[in-house]
Amino acid sequence: MRLLITSIPWTDTESPLLAPALLKGMCQSRNIKTTALDLNIEVLQLLKSKYDSKTVSSLQEFFYNGTKDFNRQKVKEVIDFCVSRILSHSPTHVAMSLLTYTSKIACEWICFRLRQKAPDVKIIIGGAGIFNTLESKQNIAETLLAQGQIDYFIKGDGDLSLPDLLLQEKGIKAEGINSTQWQQVPDLNNQPFPDYSDYKMELYSNQSIGIVGSRGCVRRCTFCDIHEHWKKFQWRSAEDIFEELLWHKERTKITKFKFQDSLINGNQVEFRKLMKLLADHNTLYPKKQIKWSSFFIFRPQSQMPEEDWANIGKSAHHLTVGIEAINQEVRFHMGKKFTNQDMHYCFDMCAKYKIACQMLLIVGYVTDTEKTHIETMEWFRNNKKYVNDPITSVSFGGTLGILPGTELYRRKDELGIVLKDEQFDHKWSIEATSNTPAVRLKWVQEQTKSCIKAGFRVQSMIDNHLLMEQMMK
Repeated sequence: MRLLITSIPWTDTESPLLAPALLKGMCQSRNIKTTALDLNIEVLQLLKSKYDSKTVSSLQEFFYNGTKDFNRQKVKEVIDFCVSRILSHSPTHVAMSLLTYTSKIACEWICFRLRQKAPDVKIIIGGAGIFNTLESKQNIAETLLAQGQIDYFIKGDGDLSLPDLLLQEKGIKAEGINSTQWQQVPDLNNQPFPDYSDYKMELYSNQSIGIVGSRGCVRRCTFCDIHEHWKKFQWRSAEDIFEELLWHKERTKITKFKFQDSLINGNQVEFRKLMKLLADHNTLYPKKQIKWSSFFIFRPQSQMPEEDWANIGKSAHHLTVGIEAINQEVRFHMGKKFTNQDMHYCFDMCAKYKIACQMLLIVGYVTDTEKTHIETMEWFRNNKKYVNDPITSVSFGGTLGILPGTELYRRKDELGIVLKDEQFDHKWSIEATSNTPAVRLKWVQEQTKSCIKAGFRVQSMIDNHLLMEQMMK
């Protein structure tokens, strides 16, 4: 048995994708001969070296949304490159990781071409991208399985399910295969570390390594559907995470890390221990300091005394913070229970200890009005002191979408939300407050202008992980 695990394009990123390396570590620990490739970055670099920016953009548009106007020959070249790289390792099994729905189209094409060239190879797909997209409720995994284009799909944590699946012939029972039901890994601690040894590290402009410190989230924000995937918040101990950081540092010489968690400080006790371990390490080795970036939550001042911020500042490179709403009442309705006073305290601490922040905002929440919109614009004008110190950028993540599986979706009738088309989660209105798609578009345009006029840098992308990577440079 020879397993090949690979990422599938298209994900805009400048650093290694984690999933293939993580799954390789798990499979190798079970004595499965495994190779892990990051085909996503290989394709991105190939196209940048081969085509002009206009051609690359048109290919990206095709792989994102399947536009009918595309260059078939160039798409075929991309797919054939991927298939050739996969088959060059003579695998008996190929596992494909789809990070987001933007990998869906490339996955379909690669599966089709693999079936043509190597019909005996078993194909497994998994990852968040195999499920509902913004445009469609169709499950690509079930569709490809029915068509015979794949042999298996795994919905949830593949850490155990993938090696169990491959070892079924030895009597191992595999859970969560070709099913929407699955079990979370019972314990994230003391697991094999991700193995990046097959990656072409020279291709990445951002030399950073992904780390998983937790899965799920301690918050239950009304607009988020993460609890539909990870119903239970799990975390690793500070000691286990710190050991992994040192392990990667020793083997790769890379000292920058990007936590893939929904937030790094969900478990405040373990987070505080980790910050102390890193602070002590960086003090002891000033020329070999470990730096990290992550999504982060602001907490009330009583939960984060200044001593915590001082330790965070000794290792943090960049924090991506979901403020989401300037108006305190709107933020509380979302489930983000920190006051404006807490918010300013945290920004002040970040400035004092030289911790760069990216500020995330959602425009047009269900309780937003013209009044809260004006308040947001005034905040930018009144808080110019935070420009680049510590707020290095503001990201308006588009207007609010009502996602299935969220509290907002479940309460839509109570809240007066009229969802015009459930396949297009931004097409909703609350007539009583004139909160319509057209009004929200106006708000995001006006807030962006106000933000820029105040001196803040606006940098909005679909994938805030890429924004985080750019801040790490």
